[in-house]
Amino acid sequence: MGHDVKRAQLAIPHGSCRQRHVFDFSVKPRLSSERGNAILVASSIYEACKHFELFQKTPFRNKCALITSYNPNAQDITKEETGANTDIDRQVIYNTYTELLKGVEAMGGLSKTEVYEEAAKALFTKEPANMKLLVVFDKLLTAFDAPPCTYVYIDRSMQDHGLFQAICRTNRLDGEDKDFGYIVAYKGLFKKVENAIAVYTSELDHSDDGPAPDVLLKDRLKKGKERLDQALERIFLLCERVEPPKGELEYIHFFCGNTEIASDLKEREPQRAALYKATAGLLRAYANIADEMDAAGYNNAHFARIKKQVEHYLNARDTVRLGSNESLDLKAYEADMRHLIDTFQSR
Repeated sequence: MGHDVKRAQLAIPHGSCRQRHVFDFSVKPRLSSERGNAILVASSIYEACKHFELFQKTPFRNKCALITSYNPNAQDITKEETGANTDIDRQVIYNTYTELLKGVEAMGGLSKTEVYEEAAKALFTKEPANMKLLVVFDKLLTAFDAPPCTYVYIDRSMQDHGLFQAICRTNRLDGEDKDFGYIVAYKGLFKKVENAIAVYTSELDHSDDGPAPDVLLKDRLKKGKERLDQALERIFLLCERVEPPKGELEYIHFFCGNTEIASDLKEREPQRAALYKATAGLLRAYANIADEMDAAGYNNAHFARIKKQVEHYLNARDTVRLGSNESLDLKAYEADMRHLIDTFQSR
């Protein structure tokens, strides 16, 4: 893990439910922009198969893979507990894998299962938009380096080194839009996460020169509120000098000057870059906690005001971008904000 651990922050959200997976992919930064993806850690091979089957009925179909120690072609299927309690459960596992491997050919000394897994891992690492979710059991939780991985959903009991290794699947940073990874735990693992981090950090080598290899555990909502408040203050200060009533013409004048004069546009280019960056930061901060504003400490009036501010600055950004005739690739920086704003109406 080396230097990546020094930079990574681990955010542990409050209680959640299984239904949030598809929802998260529609609104959360990195996931909705298709720059990031996720791993779901199941409690058994049987449960992994059941999860996988359910995801085939969602937009995850063909963008989700199942990776466990099961191999339907092996005489001794697995050394691990499959979680199958009945013959029907075992049939579910067998049928799932039979369908999964249909059309896959063994090659290069690899079994059909191994060929499938290698292809899934390659897509997950290199093309997150085409492999959004890996459903795993006892695989890929160690020595699997996938920088796009932003979320790990843990639906099994884990502890100590095994738990910490699972958490660290999210700690590879690969761009400005990824500050840290998220761990969503369904089994009351927060205290165990603290213990796992304590065990790991006590064994780190502190003799090396340079910064201490600290691992930071953050309350996601507390940190999220801080980031949103800071983002709002930053963009407010940037736009403070825009003349009232701060409409389209005033924003264009401040950030573009006379749009027909090339020197005006060139002179104000740094201001526009600052606006685009500040807006992207605000959108990411808002998207991170937009569905949990109450829990983050905002009342209804605060939420309504913030939602209005986000809309205002998003519209201002678009106005300036069009006025300056600049084309930006914003996918790496923000969620689908129109969808987000429509989804989270003021309460």
